[in-house]
Amino acid sequence: MRALERLAKTVKPDTRVVPATGRMMTGSEIVRHRDMYQKLFTTMIGYLNMGLGPEDAVVRNPLKEYEKEFGERVRLRVRRPPQHDDRLRAGLKISEPSPRARRMRG
Repeated sequence: MRALERLAKTVKPDTRVVPATGRMMTGSEIVRHRDMYQKLFTTMIGYLNMGLGPEDAVVRNPLKEYEKEFGERVRLRVRRPPQHDDRLRAGLKISEPSPRARRMRG
């Protein structure tokens, strides 16, 4: 977020920004993205302060207003870290070693 804020202060609306990955963007697009991420950050902090979790954020869909502009890619999804998937499928607690880790230990 800090890098985007810094870049947004530097660019002019017609500046062309060529990232290491992804498509070229204009300065006005950079500012628009910064504004979107800042609003999302503020909204998510508000959700945390209300005691809401990730599932609640998905239901509330705080990025809904940006779907027309950016498409469905902006929809939030709850996703568990991949290293926990095999433990959850095996019915183990996250703190227990995964089946893979047990096999590696021998």
